[in-house]
Amino acid sequence: METEDIRHIVLNLADLSFMDSSGLGVILGRYKEIKQLGGEMVVCAISPAVNRLFDMSGLFKIIRMEPSEQTALQTLGVAS
Repeated sequence: METEDIRHIVLNLADLSFMDSSGLGVILGRYKEIKQLGGEMVVCAISPAVNRLFDMSGLFKIIRMEPSEQTALQTLGVAS
């Protein structure tokens, strides 16, 4: 994150059917960066397979999950 204009990240994973530990590492890295800028990250529309990976890794303890992109945006207060 090289810009301070970015306040939040909504990560829509609807089309993602597979992820490994490398992908989790990238997501965790972006999460840490956005938190340092005072923002939040929300993951949405996650498939059952990727959901299991997030669950096993413990990422859902720190990264919020919402069922849809619209819900994620509303949760962050950037859409009505």
